[in-house]
Amino acid sequence: MSHGVAELPPNRVDPGRALETTLPVPRGGRTVQVTARGKKLRIETIAGSFVPQLQQTVSRMFRLDEDLSAFYAVVDEELAWCVTGAGRMLRAPTVFEDVVNTT
Repeated sequence: MSHGVAELPPNRVDPGRALETTLPVPRGGRTVQVTARGKKLRIETIAGSFVPQLQQTVSRMFRLDEDLSAFYAVVDEELAWCVTGAGRMLRAPTVFEDVVNTT
């Protein structure tokens, strides 16, 4: 299901269904639930209003702007499961959180 990042707070994973997390927005944060509908992601706020920045943050987290085909072309047998629809590689909402999560 994950290499561990998805299960780190403030995330909560409902396997095969949704990722719930709290994301930074100007003057605070918003807790959102991200679900997949076909090849699109749906972002719903749990509390508070939707802020357009949430769409950019979720896009960064799921690397939606990156073409991963070169990665998939060179995976070895141990990572072959990645190519068969395992999902996107998830990163934290900010570079700072990525650094903290890897130390």
